[in-house]
Amino acid sequence: EIDRRKRSEERAEVEADPFVKAIMEAFPGARIGEIRKTAAPVDLPVIPDEGDEED
Repeated sequence: EIDRRKRSEERAEVEADPFVKAIMEAFPGARIGEIRKTAAPVDLPVIPDEGDEED
């Protein structure tokens, strides 16, 4: 029951997104299938250019 409610809340949140609304209006009959969460972006270390070193 709790899992079903959580999925329902997630779906409502996705359906309320302006971008998703625009896509749904642009493609009549389209429907939302599986909702997946993407992984958080990873901060990569900055590698200095070789030309930045002063001799």
